[in-house]
Amino acid sequence: MTDLREKFRGFRDSKSSAVMVATTFIVVSLVVSINIHVSQKAFFHHALNVSAANMETAITKNTFTVVDAIKRMGQRWQIRSGTNESYWRDDAQHYLNDLEGVDVMMWIDAQGILRWVEGVAGKPLPEAGFDFAEHGGLKKKMQLAKENKLPEFTKVTKDLEGTYAIHVLNPIWKNGQFDGFIGIRINVFTFLTGMLGDGDGRGFLLHAKANGH
Repeated sequence: MTDLREKFRGFRDSKSSAVMVATTFIVVSLVVSINIHVSQKAFFHHALNVSAANMETAITKNTFTVVDAIKRMGQRWQIRSGTNESYWRDDAQHYLNDLEGVDVMMWIDAQGILRWVEGVAGKPLPEAGFDFAEHGGLKKKMQLAKENKLPEFTKVTKDLEGTYAIHVLNPIWKNGQFDGFIGIRINVFTFLTGMLGDGDGRGFLLHAKANGH
């Protein structure tokens, strides 16, 4: 009988030990799992912050590149007291080839009338004679650009084909007199496409939205 009791006690002790070990394992597993989850969240948060910062830097750099290009065109216009139309068109095509996302370049005269326009092949172009001054938002931007002698960015607009675009209007002068604007149209999707990929290799993709889209 004593041997049976000892064996039964040993069985209970072994069972208790097994339960204790299993419980301990579960608790440890949960703690490790929670710690891993927290670490992952911290890593994801850090990675997204880095990606967002890199994106902001890239967008700022590319935007300055575009603005500097049309400012140089405006400076040549002023130095030469205007420019030959064929030379301007060649210059515009050069920039269209070099500036990703810019699909239209324009000369808009001092009255807000579109006179010259060049664009990327296959893209719809605004027609010469289009009156920018008839559109309240564009007219206001033109006035600000002229008064401040600085480029102005319009709001994001959507054309009939569903393309989102921004226009930049850079004021120009000839012989000391205001002579209109060098204008460009930036295709938002094309402009951002090269910067929205998985550039850092971490598997993250950032999406840009304009006016809720």
